[in-house]
Amino acid sequence: MLEPTGRAGSDDGFDVRGIEIVRADEDSSDDDGLDDQLEPAPVVGSEDRLWLIQCKREKVIGPTKLLEYLEQYVLADGEQLHGLIFVAACDFSKVSRDRFNEKCREKGILEFYLWGKGELEDLLFQVKNDPLLFAYFGFSISIRQRSQRTALRSIIATKKRLKTVLTKEKFFVLRNSMGDTYPDVAKSRKFADDLWRMCHFEEMRHDGLEIRWASFLAYVDGDTWDAADAHELTRSHLYRGRWPRDLDANDNYVAASDEWNLFDENNKAWLNIVMVVPYERIVAIDDVGDEFYSGPQIYCRYENALPADRAAGRIDPVQSYVGPSFYVGGPADSKRIMKFSPQYRRAIE
Repeated sequence: MLEPTGRAGSDDGFDVRGIEIVRADEDSSDDDGLDDQLEPAPVVGSEDRLWLIQCKREKVIGPTKLLEYLEQYVLADGEQLHGLIFVAACDFSKVSRDRFNEKCREKGILEFYLWGKGELEDLLFQVKNDPLLFAYFGFSISIRQRSQRTALRSIIATKKRLKTVLTKEKFFVLRNSMGDTYPDVAKSRKFADDLWRMCHFEEMRHDGLEIRWASFLAYVDGDTWDAADAHELTRSHLYRGRWPRDLDANDNYVAASDEWNLFDENNKAWLNIVMVVPYERIVAIDDVGDEFYSGPQIYCRYENALPADRAAGRIDPVQSYVGPSFYVGGPADSKRIMKFSPQYRRAIE
């Protein structure tokens, strides 16, 4: 049984008075039946225990001040204090805790607790106190755990679905779930023109779906390289659907291809722009397709007009036995040499 006393002003040094019922005395029932409609109040017996709870909102309470508070409580004649809980929204030093314990023992208090900020946080984050945490702070551990469990299950389901769909067909249309210009094709090949693009599946990573976002004609010789990486020269795979096959065949791309074809076969390569799309950004997976492309279409939440936060360049030689040459963060600009005509190359700032 708890009785708040602090609001009355004269609280005799404590904010809450509590009675721990050890044994409820037998009580005779009234014959008029009125008490049956009311909830019976606990009956305090001679063996019951008196508790006092004192709460402070001070930022700092030192040893001296703490002992002063312990001297302020007043008991009625014949009352024996069994337990004391002192609560404050601050941290207590070891000296304060030691003196608090000594003082409580001197007063004959059998149970005593000093709850500081750390103890309160530990108590609030216990499962049994989750309703209090939510009621007073708007935060629920159980709700958060359910949300995390739901999010993880969604990611796992997305990964399984992607593996099933992309194992059969490596190429897919990546679309902006918030809307795009599909199936219209912009004349420019800039990354964010259409907000949709034909991409190539690379691999399933721990942090997302790795895709080949764009490809440029390239030259490689050891660690030196060059590429026809002007934006409009992005290699297109749209011919895999019902889009015209001559989308790749613009004049600049044909001219750059002519230069590329003059390279030795061992020097021919592709500069592939690779992105890792986080699984949580993938909204839906369509494996049916439509009249333009019958393969997979993946809807993704774009941010800053791109499906991923970052992209990296990767040089992949054409000769399969040579193998890909990986560069951390992309091929170094310092190793770039002039192999393509300037009008086909990205300007290095």
